[in-house]
Amino acid sequence: MRQRMLLSILAGCAMLYYAVPRLSFHGGIEMYFSIVWLLFVLIAIGGNLAAFLYSVPKAKRMKQEEQKKQVKRDYSL
Repeated sequence: MRQRMLLSILAGCAMLYYAVPRLSFHGGIEMYFSIVWLLFVLIAIGGNLAAFLYSVPKAKRMKQEEQKKQVKRDYSL
């Protein structure tokens, strides 16, 4: 899962590197397209970066699941 997020971040950065010199910011509909495209790419990179940074590592997740399984309580009379 973390590899997919890292790959998405790198792909977004590569698209930015390739596209920014080719975008037009001189008015007209091209300017609006450029602004919306940049916002979309920045949101995609930001979302993947947040998911990458705040995701729980697999070892820690497995440990938490084991602890939940061990804490089974029986409330039957």
